[in-house]
Amino acid sequence: MLVPAGTPKEIVARLHAETTKALAEPGVRGKLAAQGFDVVGSTPGEFLAFARAESEKWAKVIRDYNIRVE
Repeated sequence: MLVPAGTPKEIVARLHAETTKALAEPGVRGKLAAQGFDVVGSTPGEFLAFARAESEKWAKVIRDYNIRVE
């Protein structure tokens, strides 16, 4: 789940808590898995670190292979 930059920490914490609660429901997990989702639980900080690492990794690939949009 993504929210705009600058979203108050209280809102992020509430969204995280409610999402974690929903993802604990077997029915929700099953429906997501049936659609091809890989349900992974993490904290907002862990997700931020993951997103930053992925961005850096793919930016390097784009630079290294000189990928351009046509």
